[in-house]
Amino acid sequence: MTLQAKLLRVLQERKVERLGSNELISVDCRVIVASQEDLGELVKQQRFRSDLYYRLNVAVIELPPLRERREDIPTLFEHFVLDAATRYEREAPIVSSAQLSELMAYSWPGNVRELHNVADRFVLGLLGEQFKLLKALHPPARTLADQVAQFERALIEETLRRHRGSASAASEALGLPKKTFYDKLHRLSLAAEDFRWGDLEVAGGSIRGAVMWYFTWILGLGLALAFGIINVMWLEASYFFGELDEERVRKRFQRGGRPID
Repeated sequence: MTLQAKLLRVLQERKVERLGSNELISVDCRVIVASQEDLGELVKQQRFRSDLYYRLNVAVIELPPLRERREDIPTLFEHFVLDAATRYEREAPIVSSAQLSELMAYSWPGNVRELHNVADRFVLGLLGEQFKLLKALHPPARTLADQVAQFERALIEETLRRHRGSASAASEALGLPKKTFYDKLHRLSLAAEDFRWGDLEVAGGSIRGAVMWYFTWILGLGLALAFGIINVMWLEASYFFGELDEERVRKRFQRGGRPID
């Protein structure tokens, strides 16, 4: 509580005092506070100063734990895998449906940081076909239908990314008739077109490789055209100066009605 009083003073006066000094130093800063506990509840328990709480409680962003937003797990894991593949200079492995199911069923007590570490180990080849994550997910305070819909959405999104937005390939991979698959897309408000550029794997396993290949192709085509134009111009100049006589050349290049010497 003593430290909280000092922090409140700094926030109010915008000044700090160095240890062992009597001189106040003005500061210009913005304060971002993160807490794993409910500060409002701590105020009720008299474990947190109410005046400091209301001083800090200006703009609040509530970020639920990863186990309560499981629909984000495939996207986050894909991002972490691509990032790890770049850092370790390795090819990004593809997550199987069984591995994705295991990721979705895990409770993630370490939240996003733990997911990041699992992605690193996955890229380094330290995990087998099964991740063998230990803690199963405890049933959240939501209906079974909501949980099934979230899992179904995440699985369909991941399959569409893997097949670059091809609804036919995705429905075949999931073992669903096309009509049933399209009905699920409509019910989940998903569009296959949104995933057509999600996981482009060309010349290096990522969209960056495709972009580099495209610009390299354009550059090569431009150089070839430039070389061809220069070659044609040289041939025409050689033919012109070699085959025509001097008198016709002088008539060709005149400046102000006078032949060029």
